[in-house]
Amino acid sequence: EDYGYDYVILNPLKAKKEMDMGLRHNKTDKTDAYHLALIQRLYHHPINQLQSQTYKQLNALSRFYDQLTADLVMAKNRLHQALQSTFPEIENLFSSAKGKNYWQIVVRYPHCDLVR
Repeated sequence: EDYGYDYVILNPLKAKKEMDMGLRHNKTDKTDAYHLALIQRLYHHPINQLQSQTYKQLNALSRFYDQLTADLVMAKNRLHQALQSTFPEIENLFSSAKGKNYWQIVVRYPHCDLVR
């Protein structure tokens, strides 16, 4: 992209399958480059199209959103684990760990010894 060369993006497993033409060969960078060029010549894989800056930004935002979602799940799991060790009885009080009343109890009584 930076130097104006056209290039093809191949799935590594697909490229390996196409490169293995029944014969074992010495695996070196030089032979890999040769065989990749050969399969491009034989199979004519489509040239990669440049993405606009907007799509690049959308991809970055999507990855960021996925990371935030994973972080949120991890934080919820940690909170659930902490509540199980400090206030296991709360699970018997409510059918699910959701709702305003559940969180008011957790905030007011973070440990089961505080309930009297």
